Amino acid sequence: MFVERSDWQAARTTLAVPFATYHRNDMPDAVRSLGAALPAVFAETTDRTALLLDHVTVASCAASPERLIDAVNDALRAQEIPESDG
Repeated sequence: MFVERSDWQAARTTLAVPFATYHRNDMPDAVRSLGAALPAVFAETTDRTALLLDHVTVASCAASPERLIDAVNDALRAQEIPESDG
């Protein structure tokens, strides 16, 4: 069974958008259809599903929740995904 680390639980509360985690076997079809190498971070908006962080970028966060949150927020801004839509 997958259990979120407590430091991740605390860090994710600082995100400006809702966030859900999925195992590769239960990810939404729209995410799976992008065919990105995992682990990765995606955004699902009202009109699209987008790759936010590829597996290389996720790995560069070195298991730091704070670095991952910063990378997600930077990617949301770069892709112009509004906080209420991500």
